[in-house]
Amino acid sequence: MIEDGLREAVGDRESKLFGMLRYHLGWVDPDGKAAKYDRGKAFRPALCVFTATALGGRPEAALPAAVALELIHNYSLIHDDIQDGDRERRKRATVWAIWGEAEALTAGDAMKAVSDLCTHSLRDAGVRLGNAMQIERILTERCLEMIEGQVMDVTFERRLNVNVDEYLIMISRKTGALISSAMEMGALAANPNAAAVEHLAQCGRYLGLTFQLRDDVLGVWGDSNKLGKPIGADIRRRKKAFPTLYALEHATGAAADILQRLYSSTEEMNDEDVDHVLSVMDAVGAREAAQELAEEQCEKALLEADQVALESWARTELEDLAGFLLRRES
Repeated sequence: MIEDGLREAVGDRESKLFGMLRYHLGWVDPDGKAAKYDRGKAFRPALCVFTATALGGRPEAALPAAVALELIHNYSLIHDDIQDGDRERRKRATVWAIWGEAEALTAGDAMKAVSDLCTHSLRDAGVRLGNAMQIERILTERCLEMIEGQVMDVTFERRLNVNVDEYLIMISRKTGALISSAMEMGALAANPNAAAVEHLAQCGRYLGLTFQLRDDVLGVWGDSNKLGKPIGADIRRRKKAFPTLYALEHATGAAADILQRLYSSTEEMNDEDVDHVLSVMDAVGAREAAQELAEEQCEKALLEADQVALESWARTELEDLAGFLLRRES
């Protein structure tokens, strides 16, 4: 359903611009020939449709919002790859690595514009006018939150004095905002009461924190073959992910001096530097601390869901999803 919705939204326009969109979405190769690449988990749109059906609504009603959300997520990935200098995503070259930064920026902008068009179909899908207007507002607000979070993330790379509370605010915006909107918009598509919408929005926010904390663990200790991107890249860029912040706060003596030196320097980290950082992270238990915090956020998400009258099957599936987010390997 979601794949079909995405293809309908992007359409069949034969132009270089739309060829770049189709390439990023995993449908074609750089020459425009049909291909089967890794297309990502489609976690956010699936969560949006799931939420609508969990409340007794029709999945078709949530589809325009779900597709719009996935397009916004992918627009952010195209831009994020440029900002981070990542030449590979999902085991293939990123858009900017093939076509250059200027054209990739334009492709990201176009992805966002296609997303905007999707929400115009909400009324045709059977969503009430007031709810459709709310969904459009939520999507725009959460997109802005995501962008705020991205600016914070980039800024943190140049700061040494970032604390965990600031980090949690940053990931709540950069990652949590769109995942929160998935459940909030799905709920509105099913037309429940306002309290249910708020509880599910908060549930999504906590699931977003869970997702990002696990992502931070995988970014340091994950399998690059499963992730489709090189391990250690975030350390080299001095990104202030949770394991880094935890190590900076808890390292002592010579280990603390090493981290301070490496994260204060403007020189690119080499393999030996990355190994030093990893050894300090392991010594202070950064991996275990990140996982424990992820589990706390996951529990908060399920407590929020407990306040809503979900279908019985949906509660079980939500628990399974939460468990997957905590243990995923890619």
